[in-house]
This record gives sequence, structure tokens and C-alpha cells, in this order.
Amino acid sequence: MPIDETLRALDDLVRDGKVRYIGTSDFAAWKMLESLWVSKEYSLNRFVCEQASYHPLNAH
Repeated sequence: MPIDETLRALDDLVRDGKVRYIGTSDFAAWKMLESLWVSKEYSLNRFVCEQASYHPLNAH
């Protein structure tokens, strides 16, 4: 799914007051930068956090 469609849907949820913040889980760095650019370009709410899959117990 294109990132702009995802951001528009999430932006609607924030503007409707259904969610306060939006975030990602395991986004690659380039994908996060792309989403920030799209958010700025279309004046949409941007991702404010990233949940990484790294965990101390899973470290090798």
C-alpha cells in the first residue's frame, strides 16, 4: 500500500480524535524518511515513534 494512502487514513483518525499519535513498527530507515517527507508535503500528521524489534534477550 502506498505510504501516502496509509498516512491519509491515519491522519483522518488523528483529526477525528480517535487516536492521539501514530507510529510504526520495524520500518526501514528509508521508509521512515519517505513517510516524513510525504507527511510534510501533504500536511499530514507524521509518525512520532518507532517500535524496533530489538530486545536484549534476543541479542546474538
